[in-house]
Amino acid sequence: MRTAVVNTRINSSLKDELEILSHLNGKTVSENVRQAIEAYLSDEVSEYNTVDKKQNKYLDVLQSLSFTELIFWVYDKKRNPAIEEIDELYYAFLDLIREINENPLFTVEILAEFDKVSRELKKLLYEDGYFENFTFPLDFSYEKLSYFMHGLRYDELNQKVIHIK
Repeated sequence: MRTAVVNTRINSSLKDELEILSHLNGKTVSENVRQAIEAYLSDEVSEYNTVDKKQNKYLDVLQSLSFTELIFWVYDKKRNPAIEEIDELYYAFLDLIREINENPLFTVEILAEFDKVSRELKKLLYEDGYFENFTFPLDFSYEKLSYFMHGLRYDELNQKVIHIK
């Protein structure tokens, strides 16, 4: 591997400490500086990857087919409320909404809207004598959902953001 020279200035006491360390461990000053830089960068990359993995975990929900299916279903139900689905779809949506509630990328406003959906799904699935087709609560805000979805793709200046691959 090719090497390159990096010139940097340090104070004289730090230089003295570096020379003493080099003498004690039998390495050159350059070797110790190189190792210190490598260790520092390794820690920084590790920390960056940890943050990146946490962020990816949150983004995974937004980028999942399940979330896409939920959003399409919401708008399909608005257009045609008589569409019938199987209970397994409703159970899957309840699981997804629980996951959404643990995700910091979702706003309080949108969580409240998904909570309305969750309550209706639970009524449909768990209440005896409740055999009707799913209908959205009258106070469900499609506008808030649209605003949230727009916010995933664009910032305040309407420039694309990173939430969607």
